[in-house]
Amino acid sequence: AVPGSEVIYTTRFTNQGKQAAGNIVITNPVPSNTAYVGGSAQGTNTVVMFSLDGKNFQTPDKLKTKTADGKERTATPAEYVLIRWVYQGELPAGKAGDVSFRVRIK
Repeated sequence: AVPGSEVIYTTRFTNQGKQAAGNIVITNPVPSNTAYVGGSAQGTNTVVMFSLDGKNFQTPDKLKTKTADGKERTATPAEYVLIRWVYQGELPAGKAGDVSFRVRIK
């Protein structure tokens, strides 16, 4: 892909069990040499969170980092390294869903 162009990543999940499934969490990395496009993560019935370090996940408004001089600031979408979708409620047996996000090639 050409630098500056955008790529869409989609993950499909299916409950192949015989009962409704809960506690569904999907985590995708932001591929290297790309930057997450702010506001592009989507998923029906999900809460979307992001991580700068692969350990701590927060919603964008709560995701903080420090500047070179030690001051705290809100992280920018280009700094996100992981995206996590937490499905709300239960996914019925045999049903499926999709989550997606866009990145810009560096």
